[in-house]
Amino acid sequence: MTHPTGNQPPAGQGQAVQGQAHPGWPGQGPGSQQVGGPRQAWVVPREPLSPSTVLWLVGVTAVAILIQLGVMIVELLYLVEAPFLDSMTVTNILALAAVVTALVAIAAWIAALVLSIIVARRGRGRLRAGAIVLLVGLVAGFFLSVEITGDTSLLPDSLVTATRVLGLVLDLVELGLRVAGVILLLLGLRQLTSGTPAR
Repeated sequence: MTHPTGNQPPAGQGQAVQGQAHPGWPGQGPGSQQVGGPRQAWVVPREPLSPSTVLWLVGVTAVAILIQLGVMIVELLYLVEAPFLDSMTVTNILALAAVVTALVAIAAWIAALVLSIIVARRGRGRLRAGAIVLLVGLVAGFFLSVEITGDTSLLPDSLVTATRVLGLVLDLVELGLRVAGVILLLLGLRQLTSGTPAR
């Protein structure tokens, strides 16, 4: 195209100079990154695990284990038909204790579940392994549970006894998982407080 005066317009006026990027174009200019170039990956730092969190988890799990042991002892007494269980006073005491321990057990179970997830997420080595084992022990009761409710007078005594024995065995499996998780957590806590690298 010819300029009205007959001269060619200077380079850069009315047209872009070939091979030169305009400084206002996206992705160009000083400090900008070329299209298709390497991109920087943003990594969110992981929050370190506090030893107090592990201690709280061990504490609430210990409460849950003690309650489970108490329930298993009562079930065993009913299984062997202890004579003092026929007393009305003992029955009332057990009924009241069952209500209180049920509330405490639910609170301890929820706290242990939440803290186990936190430790499994942030922990390393034995801490993570212990939290995972403990999580399995906490949820195992939903899948490993056998119980007969209602009037069992119409059922054979052998069936009732076998069901109670099987329930105790499954409770022992659940209890063993919780105890194993607590042991691993304590070993991992020792490494965490001493500064030993997790394996």
